[in-house]
Order: sequence, then C-alpha cells, then structure tokens
Amino acid sequence: MVSKKHKNIKQIFMLFFILVCCTSCKANNPIIYTDTIKVSISDTEYSPSIWTVNSGDNITLHLMNTGTKNHNWSIIGRPISTPFSDEDKQNIWFNASVNAGETKEIIFTSPNGPGEYKVLSIIDDHYEEGLIGKLIVIHADEVNSLLSESQE
Repeated sequence: MVSKKHKNIKQIFMLFFILVCCTSCKANNPIIYTDTIKVSISDTEYSPSIWTVNSGDNITLHLMNTGTKNHNWSIIGRPISTPFSDEDKQNIWFNASVNAGETKEIIFTSPNGPGEYKVLSIIDDHYEEGLIGKLIVIHADEVNSLLSESQE
C-alpha cells in the first residue's frame, strides 16, 4: 500500500515534470498537445522546434521545406553519436523526407513511451549544423488525472 505522503510526492514530481515539459506552451493550460504538427524547415532550423503530442496518437505532420537543400524530420528513439553515423540509423523511430521547396503531409503514430525524443535531419551534416528539435510525448489521460487529483 502506498502511503499518502509518497502519493503526494509522486504527484508533485509529475506536476513538476509536466510544467517543465510544457514551458513552451502559449496557453494557460499546461496540458497542451496536438495531433497536427506544422514544421517549416530552413537550411539551419526547424520552426517551431519543440512539439508536444499524446502517446500512441495518429499525428498529421505538415513539412514545408523553405531551404535550398533536401531535409528530413527524423524521430530518434535512443541516444546517438555526433556526427550521426550509419550505426545510429537503427535508432531512427520515424523518418520523413522533403525535397527543397517541397511541402509534404504524412501521418504517423506517436511513440507509446512518454519522454523527450530528439528530432533531427540525418541528411549529410545537417544535424551537426544545428537542424535539431524536440518531440515531447505525454500520456494525456494520466496527466489530466493527476491534475484532477491534486486539485481535490
């Protein structure tokens, strides 16, 4: 049986984690996530570069490459080396490529495991040049349940 003190500590930790993960949200509600990601890719950055999604959801990804080079948007499931190597390719969880000047829409299922995932372009040396982002995956039902409990 879990003590009330232990439960409260767990709730405080989860709330702190959620608030840290959602600091880029622009609304007052800290539990903001989306099922549509719109990304503009230049030759030097993703804009925006941080996205929050619910675990296991179908996500519509809109990629617009405004750069002069081909790029991709790859979710990395494990730590990788710098520079990105052929051995790191096994750590790609999802990959979508878009040619220079092209716009593309792809649907993918977000990771089931909550956490922070690196998103980067693995073409040539784009990762090393700073073409990197972050995908934050949450379990929205669990988060909302914890928030409801903490407000009681």
